[in-house]
Amino acid sequence: MAPDDKSDLDVKVVRIFKCGICNENESKYKCPVCLVRYCSVACYKTHKAGDSCKKPEPVVEVKPAAVVYEYETEDTVNPEKLQTLGYDFDVRRDLENPHLRQLLTELNSSTNPDQFIKENMNEPIFSDFVLHCLSVINEEKDE
Repeated sequence: MAPDDKSDLDVKVVRIFKCGICNENESKYKCPVCLVRYCSVACYKTHKAGDSCKKPEPVVEVKPAAVVYEYETEDTVNPEKLQTLGYDFDVRRDLENPHLRQLLTELNSSTNPDQFIKENMNEPIFSDFVLHCLSVINEEKDE
């Protein structure tokens, strides 16, 4: 048998984890509650004495509900296109501004959003944000 014949070789990959308590030794055990790795009884007792041992919450995938517009018009923007706003650099940069975020919070809770928008279009940060959003949406419409 040739030494370079790979079909007859058993390759075993072993992942070595450090102790999650002392961070020094190789972990040999896992806590049955929180799954933290530990190397010895001493580390296990240290872990149990602390308040960090909690059962991890299961990850639940939440699927967004389909958006259904009550009164769809020709100006209604497709939800997929609206999601592209979250990835646009200019829009994200604008949203770092606390004043703009405050204006958007007020707009969201406004009883008359149309009037609020008209009144705040003179606000440079607000009008720039609106223009950035529209440019992204219109760019998507052209494609």
